Amino acid sequence: MKKRVIAAALFAVALGAAPASAAEGFDGVGIRGFANSAGKTAVLFGGEGTFYTSGPFYLGGAGSGGPVLSEPRSAFGYGGVMLGATDTLFGRSTYDLRLLVGGGGGAIGADKAAGLVLEPSLALGLKLDEKSRVSLTAGYLYMPEDTAFSGATFGLRFNFAGSRR
Repeated sequence: MKKRVIAAALFAVALGAAPASAAEGFDGVGIRGFANSAGKTAVLFGGEGTFYTSGPFYLGGAGSGGPVLSEPRSAFGYGGVMLGATDTLFGRSTYDLRLLVGGGGGAIGADKAAGLVLEPSLALGLKLDEKSRVSLTAGYLYMPEDTAFSGATFGLRFNFAGSRR
């Protein structure tokens, strides 16, 4: 119960940080891999949408899901609200630091679970033009209720500018 209250409070704070008027943001699609400490791997496909709240900071939502490759008839998915910052490092290179707080669930073999998900991540990207970029991502997916669903994530993401007006 305490974890759900904390997640709800973070979500409320994030909504309070959103501007009253619409802002510029970015949308994206990606593919990512997931590997837990037991050697189970998954391929997850997903999407995201964000808007900038102030300077390089943004608020948004994302979700991913897909099959667990090492276990038959197994799948996993998760999604939530994102808080992050993105900016140019130098030239056309970019960084993106974010924290996703949400929920997820699925089945890995006989292990089935659902609950709170936390995912801090880092992406290093390259601007293709002023409205698009491609990034390599790395993070850690943490599911406190069941560590079988916790593990490293890595992937490839394509983002493009979107207007929230």
